[in-house]
Amino acid sequence: MGKPDYVSCYRVLGVGPDSDWDTVREAYRRAAQRLHPDRIQDGGRDTSEQFKSVNQAFHTLEEYYRKHGTLPRIRTREDLARRRSPKRSAGTRARGEWPRRRQHPTRGAGTPPRARPIRRVMTTLLAITIVIWLLADGPEVQEEHIGFEARERPVVGTGQAGGDGPEAGRYFRYGSARDEVRAVQGKPDRVERTASGEVWHYGRSKVYFEGDMVVTWEFDLSSPLRIRLDSPPGDIQPRFTYGASEAEVRAIQGVPERVSDGVWEYGMSRVYFDEEGRVSGWESNPLHPLHVYE
Repeated sequence: MGKPDYVSCYRVLGVGPDSDWDTVREAYRRAAQRLHPDRIQDGGRDTSEQFKSVNQAFHTLEEYYRKHGTLPRIRTREDLARRRSPKRSAGTRARGEWPRRRQHPTRGAGTPPRARPIRRVMTTLLAITIVIWLLADGPEVQEEHIGFEARERPVVGTGQAGGDGPEAGRYFRYGSARDEVRAVQGKPDRVERTASGEVWHYGRSKVYFEGDMVVTWEFDLSSPLRIRLDSPPGDIQPRFTYGASEAEVRAIQGVPERVSDGVWEYGMSRVYFDEEGRVSGWESNPLHPLHVYE
């Protein structure tokens, strides 16, 4: 069965394709009363055929309405022409005029409508690029060689503070004499006597002597020491222990591979920190050993 001819149905009932259901029903009622055989005794075959056409047209539209809740819409030539033509307001339709594009008060005649949003996006991207460039090309921060050092054995130093370069006399290192440390670091806050030598206290930092020579130290950022670790003599390995700061661990062990809440991971080894950022423990794996001093 082919598709019903809804255009013919509207035409038989004498209504337009944009009519609503009440209009269609009223048109059918009037046509049925006008063409009913009981009212027209001598209408002949033509009147009977018209009455059947009206009934068939109405029932076809009624079936569609019950199934879809609306009447079938028919696209006429006028509808297609209206869809192709630009929209016009009620006032311009009445006057037969086309509406003009509304111009923004702050835009010039030649400014595209989307110029301002695009300009805003470009400005934001430029600002982000400048910030990234400043962060990337900013002053490079050099890592200080600081940390807790392990006292493995007495070391015989060079006898000069900081070496023979242009900075000699500004720093001390392994093997420096007590007079050199005093000249560079100043008078200690307290001197502690030990079985092998002395411990000079500078705030929370300490310098250890065996005999008259520096063998190691404990460095605290609150009381910095003027030391150099660029050329440690012998096989002494800088190490850290309990209470070392995060900066000291980074200087001795290097930058961690992963950092979580209070835990630094170096391969399969871990360093734990307390709430003040001080070393509270560690797990040293032989595959990735930590430079610790217990």
